Amino acid sequence: ALTFYADKMVAPYFPAIDSIGNLWVPGYISNTLTEFDPTGKNLSGANGFTGGGLNLPYSIAIDASDNPWVINFGPINASTVSKFSTTGASLTSSPFPCAPECFFPAFDAAQNLWISGTGQTTVLRGDGSVLKTFSTAAYDSGIAINSAGIGWTIGQQRTLSHFGLPATQASNPETTTAAAGNDLTSIAIDSADNVWYASSLSNTLGVSDKNGNPISPTAGYTGGGLKG
Repeated sequence: ALTFYADKMVAPYFPAIDSIGNLWVPGYISNTLTEFDPTGKNLSGANGFTGGGLNLPYSIAIDASDNPWVINFGPINASTVSKFSTTGASLTSSPFPCAPECFFPAFDAAQNLWISGTGQTTVLRGDGSVLKTFSTAAYDSGIAINSAGIGWTIGQQRTLSHFGLPATQASNPETTTAAAGNDLTSIAIDSADNVWYASSLSNTLGVSDKNGNPISPTAGYTGGGLKG
C-alpha cells in the first residue's frame, strides 16, 4: 500500500490523476494544491502550490494539456475555478466565476469544462468564460460526459438529468438514490455510454442506458461492501 502524505495538506478532498499518473489533491482547509508522483512522492514542496484564488478547493479535473482546474467551493455562495500549469504555477490571477455552489468538474472532447452545482450545471470554455448554464435541482452530485458530448448528473427527487450543447436538456426518473435528496452521488459512464451512479445514503449502485432508461433493479444493486 502507498501513503500519500503532505504535512500542510489539510482536509484533502476530491483528487484527479493526470496522463503520467501524478495525483493532484485539493486541500479544502489549507487552500493548497498538492501533487504526488505515482509512488507517493510529494512534488509540490512542503507548503503545496498556492495562489490562483484557491478558496476552499473541493475537486479537480485535468485538461488535455495536463493542466489541473480546481473547483473552489468558496467564496461561499460564489464558487470559482482556478487553473494551474503542469508545474503548479497559477494560470489565473483571478479565478473564473462559476455559480453559487459548484462541486464536480469533467472535460468533454472539445475541452469545455462541465461543472455540476446545486442550482445549475455550468459549462466553461477553455479560456474560462461561460459557454452555457443549465438549470438543475441537484445537491453535490458528480458529472460525466458521454461519447456524444452529453453531460449527465443526478438531481434531487431521483432525477437523472442530461444536457447537450448548445441548449438541449432532459431528465429521466431513477429509483436508486435517496428520495430525500442531499445525497452525495458519484457518476460515471462506461464504454457503451451507460450511466452509472452511486448513492452514499442508500448504499446502492444504479445504471441507466444512454437514453436514461433504468437497467438496474428498482432498488439498485447492493452488497459487495457498498457503504457511504
